[in-house]
Amino acid sequence: MRPAANRRRPADAGSIDRHGPPGEAGGPASAAVAPGRVAAVADTLWAALALVLVVEGLMPFIAPRAWREAFRRLTEMSDGQLRFIGLASMTLGAVALLVVTHA
Repeated sequence: MRPAANRRRPADAGSIDRHGPPGEAGGPASAAVAPGRVAAVADTLWAALALVLVVEGLMPFIAPRAWREAFRRLTEMSDGQLRFIGLASMTLGAVALLVVTHA
């Protein structure tokens, strides 16, 4: 009899056989994302958010009066104007990200 750690569970035990052939449920090809990859993506996301905070804080730190005036002007814009600025910002950021990641 094999030791308990090496015994395979029956197929009807409700668990996926993690050592199955590639392409079958539980096989190497069916894994969505490796745990190490998820951690790397999470670390990259946190780094990106931290960088956003740094960049957002530059203007109020360097030129608070100009930042206040720019913010005042933003509050006077219509919803459509603000949406256009948001759309342009997202588009520019997405294009920059594509250029940086595929360069």
